Amino acid sequence: MQNVYLRFRRKIRPKNTFHKLMLSYVFLIFLMLLTSMLVLYEGYKQQMIDQSNTVSEKFINQGEYYTQYTLGWARSYIYQLYLDEQVYNLMFASNDDSQLVSTRYLKIKQAATMIPSVQSVYVYNRNTKMIYSSDGNTSYYSLFYDSDIANIIRDTSESMSTKFIPRQITVPINGTEYKKNVLTIILSNTKADADGTPYGAIVLNLDADAVQAYFENISEKDYNLIAVNTKGQIVLSSNRGTFLQDVSRLDYVGIILKAENKTGSFLSNISGKPSIVTYRYSEELGLFLLNIVKYETFMGSIKGMLKILISTFIILFIFGVAFSVFSSKRIYTPIANTVSSVKRYLNVDNDLSTELGVDEESKNEMEYVTRVIERLMNEPISFGKLSDKDLSFIKKQLLKGLLLNTVTELEGFKEKLEEAGFRTEGENLIAIVYKIDYYKGLLKTKSSDEINVLKSSLCEELMVISKRYFEGEVIGMEENEICLIIKTRDKSEEAVSAKLITLIQESQSELLKNFSTSLSVAIGKRVSTPEKLAVSYKTAQDCSQYRFKYGQKSILFNEKITEGIINSAKYDEAIEESIFKAVKLGNIDDVKEDLEKLFNTIFKMSYSDIVISITKFGINSQKVINNIYQLGKENAYIDIRGFTNNISDYETIEEVKRYFFELFTNVINQQKEKKANRKNDVIENVKKYIRDNYTDPLLSLEVIANEMRFSTNYLRTLFKDVEGKSISNYINEIRFEKAKELIETTELTAIEISSKIGFSNCNYFYTAFKKHYGLSPNQYRNNVNNVF
Repeated sequence: MQNVYLRFRRKIRPKNTFHKLMLSYVFLIFLMLLTSMLVLYEGYKQQMIDQSNTVSEKFINQGEYYTQYTLGWARSYIYQLYLDEQVYNLMFASNDDSQLVSTRYLKIKQAATMIPSVQSVYVYNRNTKMIYSSDGNTSYYSLFYDSDIANIIRDTSESMSTKFIPRQITVPINGTEYKKNVLTIILSNTKADADGTPYGAIVLNLDADAVQAYFENISEKDYNLIAVNTKGQIVLSSNRGTFLQDVSRLDYVGIILKAENKTGSFLSNISGKPSIVTYRYSEELGLFLLNIVKYETFMGSIKGMLKILISTFIILFIFGVAFSVFSSKRIYTPIANTVSSVKRYLNVDNDLSTELGVDEESKNEMEYVTRVIERLMNEPISFGKLSDKDLSFIKKQLLKGLLLNTVTELEGFKEKLEEAGFRTEGENLIAIVYKIDYYKGLLKTKSSDEINVLKSSLCEELMVISKRYFEGEVIGMEENEICLIIKTRDKSEEAVSAKLITLIQESQSELLKNFSTSLSVAIGKRVSTPEKLAVSYKTAQDCSQYRFKYGQKSILFNEKITEGIINSAKYDEAIEESIFKAVKLGNIDDVKEDLEKLFNTIFKMSYSDIVISITKFGINSQKVINNIYQLGKENAYIDIRGFTNNISDYETIEEVKRYFFELFTNVINQQKEKKANRKNDVIENVKKYIRDNYTDPLLSLEVIANEMRFSTNYLRTLFKDVEGKSISNYINEIRFEKAKELIETTELTAIEISSKIGFSNCNYFYTAFKKHYGLSPNQYRNNVNNVF
C-alpha cells in the first residue's frame, strides 16, 4: 500500500505546473459553482418569501377593504334609522305611551332582522330614561342588560362613531343568557347635561362573527389574517374563537404596536415555528391588519429546489473537472516544450546543478526556466554551442527582460547580449511599439493558437522589413503588442526620424496587405545604453495610449502628442447639459450634434484627462437616464460601471462616442415607443367606451373627453391622428353597424332601431343611414330578404 502511495506521489507532484493548473481550475470551478448555487438558492428562497408577502398584502387589502366597506355601510344604515320618523319619535318621545312605543319598537325590530349581520339595535330616550332594544329586552336605562352601553353613550365624544367598538355582551333570551360578539357604532344627539348623557342615541350592534366570516373565506390554508386594535386585542380573525383575545404580550404583536413604520414584514417565531408576519395600520379603522404565514408553508418547494441545485452542481462539477484537465493540458504543452527546449539548448539531461547551480526537482517548470534564464543573464556562460535558432531564443529573452526592467543584476549583462549576437557599442537604441488594431474583434473570430501564429508571422515579416533600414530585433510582447528595437549610429535626430517614419509606413502597408492586419505604432525615446532600454519602451507605451485619440493605423511620437494637447481645454458642462436636455426631449439630431461638440473638446486634452472626462460623462449619463426611467415609472435601470471601469478596452475615442450615441438613441426610442403605446391605450379605451355606450343619444366628444379626463381639443386631435377620422364619425360607424345587424336579424322598425342605437331623431337616422350606405333602412332590409 505504501509503495502505491509513493508511486502516486511521484506521479502527482504538487510542484508540477500541470497539476497546479488543473487543481487551480478545479478549485475555481468548484468555488464558482458553489457561489452560483448559493446565490440561486438564496434568490429562490427570497422569491418565495416575496411571493408570500405579495399574497399576504392581497389578503390584507381585501380584509381592509371589506372592513372599511362594512363600517361605511353601518354608518349609512344607522343614519337612515335616525332619519326614519318612527325611530326618531321613539328616541325623543316625552311619554311612555305603550301603543305608540309598540309601533315604533316594531320599526327597530324590522331594522335588525332585515339584515343578517345586524345583531341588535338600541334606541336610547333620555326623556323616558328607557333603552329600547330590537331583541325585546327593553328596560330602564339603569336596568338595561347591556350595562356597558350606558357608559359608552355617556363617554363618547363623537356624534357618530368613526370606528367600530368591539365588545362582548351577554344577551338574555327566554331566561337563558348568551354571549355575543359585536361590533358597535353609535349615533347620538347633543349632550343634555354636565354628566355627558345625550338627549337620544341609536346603537347598532353588528354580529362580529358574521363580519369575520369574510376573513375566514378569503384566507387560504396556512395563512392567518388578523385585525388587532391598538390595545393588542383581536377584533377580526380568520380563526374562530379569538374575538377580543389579548395578544399584546406576544412578541410579534409587540413589535407591530411599537413600530414607527406602520407597514412592513418580518420573520418571527410563533408557537415555536418560524413565520413571516406582514402588517399594515389602517388609520380609518384604527386597526392593525396582519397576515401570518408559517415558514414551512413554502419550505417544501425550497427543499425541492435545493435538490435540483445539488444535482445540477454535481453534473456541472464533473464537466468542470473534465474541462480543467483539457484546458490544463492545452496550457501546459507549450510550457513542457519550453522546458525541453531549454534543456536541449544547454545540452544537458536532468541535472543543471553542475553547470548552473539549479536543481530542477526543487522548482516547478516555470521557476526552473526562470532560474535558467537568470543564470544565463548573470553568469558568463558561453553560447558557442547553441544553434542560431537557440541563440535567437536566448537573445529575445534577454532583451525582453531589459524592456520590462526585470533584470536585477546588470553587471556583465552587456557581455551576455553581445555573446548572444546583440552588440550595441557606439550605437543608440530606440524601442518602437506596434499594437494590433481591432484586437477585440480578432479575439472573437480566431482561437488563441491562430492569434499566436499570426503574431509570430507579423514578427518575422516586420524583422525582414526593418532590416532594410536599421539593424535591430523584433520581440513579441503580451497580447496585442510587438516591440521593434532598432540600433543607429546616426547623430541627426531629423534624419533618424524621417527614416523611422518611412520604415513604419512601409511596414504598416505591407503587413496590412499580406496579413489583413492593421497596426498602430508608437516611437519611444532614444537611449544610449541597453540598460536604459526600459525607458525607451515605457515612453513608447505611453505614446501608444494616444491611439485612443488618433485612431487605428496612427503613428505616435512625443512631439505629435504634445502639439495636440491644449492645456486650456476643459470639460464643458454646458454642452453636457445640452445633451441631457436633448435626450429628455427625444431629439436625436441635437444629441448627435452636441456629442460631436463635447468630444471635440475632450479630443484636445491629455490621455489621462480624456479618461477622467469620459468617466465623468458616463456617470452623469447614468444618473440622467435612470432619472428618466424613474419619472416614467419604468422598472428599468442602467449600470454604466462596466463601461467606465473598462474604457481602456475601447481602441478609439470614436468607439466611445458611438457607444454613448447608441445608448442615448435607445433611451429616446424607448420613450417614444412608450408614448406611442400610451396613445394607443387611450384610443382603445375611447373606442371601447363608444362600443359600450353607443346607445346613449348624448354620447359625444365632450362626454367622452370628460369621462377620460382629457381636454376635448387633445382627444379630438389624438383620435384624428391615430385613426384618421373624427370621434363623431367613429360613433356613427358603430351605430350604423349595429343598425345593419338589427335590420338583418330583427323585425324592428326604423324608429325602434333608431332609438336602440342612440339616435333621438328618426328622420336624421334615416337620412344619415341612406347617405352612409346608399340605401334607406327599408331598402336595405328588402335586399337582405331577397337574398334569403
